[in-house]
Amino acid sequence: GLALHRAEPHGEGRQTLLQKFESNENLVTMCSTEPTTDVVHGSPPEFGEAQRQGQVGFSDLFEEEKTFNPTVRRQVLSYKPQKIQQATACSTPFSFSFQLAYRFLSQQGRQPTVTEDSQGWKFGETVIGPLPRRFGGYQTLGGNTLELLLDYRNVEEQPAQQITVDDVLNRTIMPELVRDRIILIGNNNRDLDPPSNTPYGPMPAVWTQAHMTSQLIDIGLGIRALFWALPQWQDALIVGMYSILGGTLAYRFRSRKVFLLTLVVALLLWQQTCLGLLIRGGWLPFVPATLSLLVTSSITRYSQSKS
Repeated sequence: GLALHRAEPHGEGRQTLLQKFESNENLVTMCSTEPTTDVVHGSPPEFGEAQRQGQVGFSDLFEEEKTFNPTVRRQVLSYKPQKIQQATACSTPFSFSFQLAYRFLSQQGRQPTVTEDSQGWKFGETVIGPLPRRFGGYQTLGGNTLELLLDYRNVEEQPAQQITVDDVLNRTIMPELVRDRIILIGNNNRDLDPPSNTPYGPMPAVWTQAHMTSQLIDIGLGIRALFWALPQWQDALIVGMYSILGGTLAYRFRSRKVFLLTLVVALLLWQQTCLGLLIRGGWLPFVPATLSLLVTSSITRYSQSKS
């Protein structure tokens, strides 16, 4: 995958690059659907319709703009047709990571298929459908995209082995490092390609794309599961139960030390429960339930002190 925008010529070798795309259908590049960058980040104008649909994927990274620290926490697989009609220079409906994962899984005999209702994709035994409008801490999802929460690989620095251009030109790499693998060609120069904000800090966009591609492949191979969340009414039920628990603890244990001890134990058990399920892909209402427990218990203790 060429994780570089090449809508316009850069230096020499343009025709050679185009010939590589013609002769290798597994070679994929990227474009951007952002209206302000259409001129710079569109599909290569020399591509025909088949190439624009099959060898180009959009590279859009969506940061959580309504948070104190905007962070990439979701990845988009595809756009709905009405969204594509608005994008004049990037007409592909599929993301860059989807194009790469689709090819890899297909060659492994695990080609993703469209669901029966045509609203999502089936990767192995996992169905990736539209996220509901309210999902976990999100309250306004939905729209023109098919997306999922991004499950970053558990790595400290980078999700894959890095090979420099000099290594390739000097032929110092072992063929086994690249044979039958997905290769992302990009750069990690922050001046040329500003990093994206992630839960692990600023990260080169090419590495973020690697995380996205890796997640889709692992889902297709049955290695990783999707993030899941409870329906909103069940979240509300949990919050209500912890509100009752907080009031009960405050009412039952009149001793301040005993009350604080039981409160700390309850919070630790809840925290470990949420963490354990989060590791397995579950998203529980940790903060709302915790606040409910603390507020209700505090109000009950205050009322007792006044009576």
